[in-house]
Amino acid sequence: MHMNKLLNKLKSIFSKDRDILLKIFFTSITRAISAFGTFVFNFVLAKVLGVDDFGTFMLMYTIVIGLGFIIRYGYANAIMRFGAILYADHHFFHIKQIENKVFRNTMLISIVVGIILIFGSNLIAENYLGIEDPKIVILFAFSLPFFSYLSIQSS
Repeated sequence: MHMNKLLNKLKSIFSKDRDILLKIFFTSITRAISAFGTFVFNFVLAKVLGVDDFGTFMLMYTIVIGLGFIIRYGYANAIMRFGAILYADHHFFHIKQIENKVFRNTMLISIVVGIILIFGSNLIAENYLGIEDPKIVILFAFSLPFFSYLSIQSS
């Protein structure tokens, strides 16, 4: 008797939220495939580039990841927190406004930080990476806004 009530309650919960659960499931699968691809990519890159070049690449990758984290710090929580409140109150237009503000702020900050990296590329290349050619710093500086955009979109 109690088991039937429990099963019926679970069925009603899953039938209401089936779309949300499917989206969560597909998002999880996509992230798992992405993580596996990154894992394999790092091995291939290490094999192709060699130890020194791979180390330089990973140092710059770490800088971009760290700067991207600082740039978007708190924005994902703001979207989820205020988005849920606005969704519950049926203010769908305001949710889009929050997303647009977060997007604009993140892109502006990441572009400014990217420009600072470009201007300091020689300093970073010589002092932090121990290389003379700052091209990799410039490449990652240009990729910073795109990385920030993808991170915000995933949240």
